[in-house]
Amino acid sequence: MVTEAITLDAESRARRGFLLALGAYLLWGLLPFYMKAVAHLPLAEVIAHRIVWSVPIAGAVLVWAGRTADFKAAIRSPRTIGMAALTAALISVNWGIYVWAIAVDRTVETALGYYINPLVSVVVGALLLGERLGRLQIAAVVLATVAVTVLTIEGGKLPWVSLALAFSFAAYGFFRKTLPIGPSQGFLLEVLLLSVPALGYIVYLIATGQDHIVSSTGTDTALLIGCGPVTSVPLLLFAFGAKLFAPLHHRHHAIHRADHGVPDRGADLRRAVRHGTGHCLCPDLDGAGDVFLVDAGYGPPSRRYNPRPSRLTNR
Repeated sequence: MVTEAITLDAESRARRGFLLALGAYLLWGLLPFYMKAVAHLPLAEVIAHRIVWSVPIAGAVLVWAGRTADFKAAIRSPRTIGMAALTAALISVNWGIYVWAIAVDRTVETALGYYINPLVSVVVGALLLGERLGRLQIAAVVLATVAVTVLTIEGGKLPWVSLALAFSFAAYGFFRKTLPIGPSQGFLLEVLLLSVPALGYIVYLIATGQDHIVSSTGTDTALLIGCGPVTSVPLLLFAFGAKLFAPLHHRHHAIHRADHGVPDRGADLRRAVRHGTGHCLCPDLDGAGDVFLVDAGYGPPSRRYNPRPSRLTNR
């Protein structure tokens, strides 16, 4: 059955997405050691180099994945540029808080922030994406809430660093997931947008002799250049994982995909999806950029359309 094959493939993608996201969080678990090594450097300079040295890595991944055509189409879309600017702003705020917190010895608060971040993401998925929470997920959210409450009472103040990191990254994950381009294209677009002010700031530091990339020791130079891979690799893993882990059975996702590339002759189907009748649209599962018109319980599987080549896929 077509529906069974799609279900199995969706489950496989979800597993791969989970493993990629797990790899990202494991690397982020080691990141405090690196950030502690650059704690003696100015915060703004570290963030600027995290951005600038991420560009070549993001570009290499894009070329390796063969998604340059999608990227060219994306940069011609004002809506996509605007959404990418929003996600870029969110991730830069997250980076800034994180680097600052490590530098001032508030590592435990950052750890708590990234511990509760997946739970915040679960709540966001339930409230904004209509995802259902299991009993264990509900229990985890309750425990995280209790933990924040206890820390607030014991410390006499709200652990704002933890909450700021958790909610800023959850917001980034939500908007990044709805960005109508793939992970590699989206990340390159984000760092390119951020690299304009970042590169300008680095040039200013070099011109005034305040930099640590040219005027400092070789160790500082290597550490600043290394900010690129330690930033981009886990973030790319997370972005790919978020796309693959998307629950494919929800109608809102089907409608979103329908509105981004299915020819006009599919308008009746989109209306059927919105009203819960007829067929539902399932994203491409075989990497071919196609959209399956799959039975939603009212009839046999329909035929398969291949949208126009210029459509931005979610790969």
